[in-house]
Amino acid sequence: MSKRDDRLALRQIIEYVGHAQALCTGKTAKQIAADWQQAFAFERVMEVLGEAVKRLPRELCDRYPQVPWKLVVGMRDRISHGYDAIDYETLWDAVQNDLPTLRATAQQMLRDLESSKTK
Repeated sequence: MSKRDDRLALRQIIEYVGHAQALCTGKTAKQIAADWQQAFAFERVMEVLGEAVKRLPRELCDRYPQVPWKLVVGMRDRISHGYDAIDYETLWDAVQNDLPTLRATAQQMLRDLESSKTK
């Protein structure tokens, strides 16, 4: 993937973390799971987020070990290939506890790529 594509993936990660957080604001995992529209939206947001992470080159991710990259991609794979076994509690917990670090890291990665572009 080119640096330009890496930047697009990072922007998408930042955007979709925001979408996931917005979907969870003021709701429990059970409330999301009970509303099929919310559940579908939540699944899709998390799937797209994982897909954007999957597009990042390993060499780039390896420079930012604070994010469990394989777990993020694994979450995406479970959503994509295990429709009957979505664990909304686990996804909700990830939004609350893990995605803030992912977003901050993606923002730092984007800044780093932008600054290396100007050198």
